[in-house]
Amino acid sequence: MLHMMQSCLGILILFTAFDSIRSANLQCGQTPIHPNLNNGIVGGHRAQPFSWPWQTLIYSGPSVCSGSIVADQWIISAAHCFYRINEDRVKVYSGVFNINYVWQSIKVRKIYLHPKYGSRADWNNDIALLELEHPIAFNSHVQPVCLPSNDSSVVVPPNMAWTAGWGYTHDRGELNNILRQVHLPFVDFNTCKIRYTKYVTETMHICAGKEGKDACQGDSGGPLVVKSSDGPWFQYGITSFGGQCGAKDQPGVFTRVSNYCSWIETTTAKNVTCQSI
Repeated sequence: MLHMMQSCLGILILFTAFDSIRSANLQCGQTPIHPNLNNGIVGGHRAQPFSWPWQTLIYSGPSVCSGSIVADQWIISAAHCFYRINEDRVKVYSGVFNINYVWQSIKVRKIYLHPKYGSRADWNNDIALLELEHPIAFNSHVQPVCLPSNDSSVVVPPNMAWTAGWGYTHDRGELNNILRQVHLPFVDFNTCKIRYTKYVTETMHICAGKEGKDACQGDSGGPLVVKSSDGPWFQYGITSFGGQCGAKDQPGVFTRVSNYCSWIETTTAKNVTCQSI
């Protein structure tokens, strides 16, 4: 059985943000607080606090998803998190490590689902952009991630990527208060297609994970990232769906970001652009 990696969450306690950094002076993909990459959601470990500064927690109606900051007024996430959800039911929280203490709470001005996204039963084009009502205040805990315009040399075995979230740590679990991270191997697409057959398309999807290491419910919309050779982190995938969490031969499936660069740049009026690796 396939499942969306989306779940429900309770009430957050809000705090005020600290000194901000001018967005004009900011480069994407930077981690002022470096992640602990010795640690490796399912099969993962507690993240270094605030070391994935683009990660956002998103309330979408009764459910919770993740997303990534890609510009000071733009978040990228999964379309299924916002299907038939009005903007007034969505709120974005940035600078979150423990969900009981968040730095910034921002309302959404407009939700843009990909125009070819069909429904929650359709795993193609599972990508959304959220335009925020006002800019995010960047600081050492809150930064944008880079997006790649090409990925063919990266999203293949034996390369690996990182993802993070507050989702379940096993298939019938519950949400975590603390952000967790996991190191996932990319899975050959033909191998992935054997498991998911008609549900995956190579131009639209990336597969990653192995037995005991996976994203799970509550992680939908979160980033799949790789550190580039010259330093910045790039987001290659968006957590979309999978089989049983952490099960053998049931890797996670991620929306392939590079396939949507034209739509992203057009929708954001080039406030968000993809970069060549």
